[in-house]
Amino acid sequence: MTTKKALIILLCIFFVLIFIVIIIFNIKVSPYTGDTSPAERGEWQPARQLTAGMAGGDPYKGNREKAKAAFVYDGDTIELSDGRKVRYIGINTPEEENKSGVSQCYSRQASDINKQLVSGQEVEMEKDISDTDKYGRLLRYIFVDGVFINDFLVRQGYAKAETIPPDTKYSGEFTAAEKEAKEDKRGLWGKCYSGEK
Repeated sequence: MTTKKALIILLCIFFVLIFIVIIIFNIKVSPYTGDTSPAERGEWQPARQLTAGMAGGDPYKGNREKAKAAFVYDGDTIELSDGRKVRYIGINTPEEENKSGVSQCYSRQASDINKQLVSGQEVEMEKDISDTDKYGRLLRYIFVDGVFINDFLVRQGYAKAETIPPDTKYSGEFTAAEKEAKEDKRGLWGKCYSGEK
């Protein structure tokens, strides 16, 4: 057997072994090569991870309505199973496509993570002062399985904090979350605003 044939056989064996390892350990390869967030790499620090056993209970617990998220429009807007649309309060994610068909930087990633977090899930919705926006969408803070979704999206760099009075209940927290994400260059802060302080 020649050296060339032996090298080809070794390379084939190597790729077969890699394939087997991926299958056995169910390793997910990100579709965004070189563009993964800390959450996608398993390095994220959860937004407020709340559990029933916490001393003092859920610090966010307010008057919440439960509903099922049926459809995710983008990073900060969903539709419930009853057809109502919900816009997340206090945050703004990059837009998927504007009227000229252009998507903003990191819009796809924000939309994808929102789908992973809420699609098909029972969500808890907390109202602030305003009930709806000018488009008739409910304005709400969203929680799923103890994760404060609005905070998570800002803290992991999928969204910017955006305070629009009178809905300011968690604006301080969102501002702090954005500062943390910027400092760590998470998500859009590392990809889209790499020169911004």
